[in-house]
Amino acid sequence: METTARHLAGDVGSTPLNLEGLADKTSIILSGVPGSGKSTIAEWIKLRYPESGVVSADHHFIVDGVYRFNPRQLGAAHEACKTNYGAWCLSDSMIPCVVDNTNLNFGECKYYYESAVRHGFKVVVLSIVPQANMARSVHGLPPEAMARMVAKQKAGLPELSKLQGFRVVEQSVVDELYNQLQRKTK
Repeated sequence: METTARHLAGDVGSTPLNLEGLADKTSIILSGVPGSGKSTIAEWIKLRYPESGVVSADHHFIVDGVYRFNPRQLGAAHEACKTNYGAWCLSDSMIPCVVDNTNLNFGECKYYYESAVRHGFKVVVLSIVPQANMARSVHGLPPEAMARMVAKQKAGLPELSKLQGFRVVEQSVVDELYNQLQRKTK
């Protein structure tokens, strides 16, 4: 399996992430530690494909436009995310849907993956290679917690890589998407 930025490079203008056929029934499951760029990818997809949907446990923690994480509400946040995703699958929608959660191993993304397959959706799993310094994170995780999550993702990669539609996204691709989004908002 090739794991370079070239692996996802498309030749659609200056698009660093090739997601051809996204207009088809597609579920995009993002995998990565907090701050790795999952929300950047979700935002980029939403900008490029405005009809797409995004489900995320993080949405539960946004109050008046401000992210306010509460670990006691994490279970409820994930249940709400699954409920929203399940509704999307049942709608038999033709628009793509992005799952913007950590999904560090198959156990974490199993519900999303199996639901999409069961309902006849094409599945793309994008795993973002962790980087030591994730300066854009809004999550404020202590370094030891981040180290545990990076180790969990590395341990989960062999299992995830067996899934049909699995791709690795290098940090340089996420950085380019982030830069494109920054230019759009100026």
